[in-house]
Amino acid sequence: MKEAELFPPIHGYLTELGYTLDGEVKDIDMFGVRDGQSIVIELKNQLNLKVITQSALRQKICDTVYVGIWMPKNLRDQGFRDKVYLLKRLGIGLILVSPSTYYVEIYHEPVIHPIEEYQRRQRKKKKRIMNEWNRRKTHMNVGGVTQKKIITGYKEEALTVLDYLAGNEPATVASVLEGTGIKRSGVILQKNYYEWFHRVQRGVYERTELGKKACETYEDVIKKLRETKR
Repeated sequence: MKEAELFPPIHGYLTELGYTLDGEVKDIDMFGVRDGQSIVIELKNQLNLKVITQSALRQKICDTVYVGIWMPKNLRDQGFRDKVYLLKRLGIGLILVSPSTYYVEIYHEPVIHPIEEYQRRQRKKKKRIMNEWNRRKTHMNVGGVTQKKIITGYKEEALTVLDYLAGNEPATVASVLEGTGIKRSGVILQKNYYEWFHRVQRGVYERTELGKKACETYEDVIKKLRETKR
């Protein structure tokens, strides 16, 4: 499908709404006027950051701005939904055209959606982020990396338990809890997510070979964790 093929169905749809339109006005794909109010439609085969930026710049000179694209196969695709979120935050409308029937649909109107609207929906996610932040003690991660393992709050707690065992193994769950102050010590030992712990007998644990190796691998993190306890 070509971008130019989007023009006729969108032109017809907006004409029925009372707009007088034309194409390629200066460098604008479609420009129209109704009751003294201008409208711009930027045409693209698919929604991308280039057309979003272009449309945002059109807002400087026109009253109402839309992006017109072919209807995606999957409207639930996260990448598509993320771009639609940008349009809503910017107050740019979106017009979809069916590639098979040329049916035109206003997917959303050019209305700015306040950030508070989305923040209310994401309270639980925000709470999870804050909880994770509050659990972390070392803050040694480097943002933007993809290969290096991330030091989460859970891993920090597991390393604290591991470090305690290094000097006190075998140790009971009760002694680990008292020695580390980690309330979830029992859960960490029992779940053994990183395979660092071995149950000697009921309620008693020691390090595995992987656990001993982890003490060396994460020596810098363990050192930082010790410092935060002082």
